[in-house]
Formats: sequence, structure tokens, C-alpha cells
Amino acid sequence: MDNRKDLGAAVAFLRYLRGWDEKDLVQAAGIDESLIPLYEQGFEAPARRTLEQMTAAVGVSFKVFEEHVVFARRARAMLTDGLRELQLPDEDIVIDEIISGTSREIARMIAPEVVKLPRRLDGPLASIE
Repeated sequence: MDNRKDLGAAVAFLRYLRGWDEKDLVQAAGIDESLIPLYEQGFEAPARRTLEQMTAAVGVSFKVFEEHVVFARRARAMLTDGLRELQLPDEDIVIDEIISGTSREIARMIAPEVVKLPRRLDGPLASIE
């Protein structure tokens, strides 16, 4: 697990699994709040112990977490090659958005009963608690 951006995508994936914001993950895992954005944006790489704390906090096996890191790494490599041909001004931002969106979708598939779906106040889900 050497790519910080891929680790960051996987850390965000942990939050998506529970529909948590950063504070929820911080409280459940007992880690420093200032570190989550650094991890998720790929500026810092969490230690394995920290990763294990986060996976345990959301109730996911470390193996699932590692598999998501591998997914993010492969997706980033494929997207980089494909998007480079389109000559986008900032392909890294596009790749990060695609991986982030895919992470949310994978989280919904793995744990649909716990992932919170966004609710529109005027939509049909507005009255469902």
C-alpha cells in the first residue's frame, strides 16, 4: 500500500460504508480529527495501526479495505491512460472524482442497509426516517 492517493480513496470508502462524516469516523476510531482530510486527499499515509482502528470502527474487515486500495490503484492506472488521450486540463481531479463516486457505489452494494442515501427534502424519501 504505497500510493497515498489510493489509500486516501480507501479511507473515504470506509466513511461511505457507514454514511459517516469525518467527525463520525474520528469519534469511532479514536484518531486525530485533523488527519482525516490529510489521509483522504493523499497528503499523508496513515500507519497500519490507524488503518486497522478505522476499519474496526466501521465494522469492515481489513481485507475489504485492502481490496479497495487495490481497486483504487487499478482504476487510477486505467483512467490515467484513458483520460490522457482526451487531453483534459486536470486529469487528476477527474480521476479522483470518478474513484470517489465509484467508492460510494461500491459501499452501497456492500452495505446497503447502513449506507445513508442522500435525501431530497422535496422528494419521495423526505418523509422516511
